[in-house]
Amino acid sequence: MKTTELRIGNLVLLDGEEMIITGITKDYVYFEGGFSMISFTDIKGIPLTEEWLLKFGFKKTKMKGNKNLMEFIKGNFIIYLYEEIEVYFSIWDDITLKYVHQLQNLYFALTGEELEIKTN
Repeated sequence: MKTTELRIGNLVLLDGEEMIITGITKDYVYFEGGFSMISFTDIKGIPLTEEWLLKFGFKKTKMKGNKNLMEFIKGNFIIYLYEEIEVYFSIWDDITLKYVHQLQNLYFALTGEELEIKTN
């Protein structure tokens, strides 16, 4: 993973465990809970799924005519999830989101707000 792909607060995988980034330097990433000085090559993205979209407060709507395509809405932000294989942002057809941190970054860039995990 590249340093330019990440921001403080992003959720990523480290050794199969979901971690929150708390600091970034040129060569290392720092995590909540005491992990420090981890190389960028050890970090993986969390696959973006229906479960993650719902955790972030998106509402699922039914798509007529295509049972494999699902639509998720949060305010004016619309995401299309096709068979849980690829996620498309509604404005740019050529942009594919695959990981949670990509959605976090795009949402923040467009709305100025962080996506927060909803707790019941």
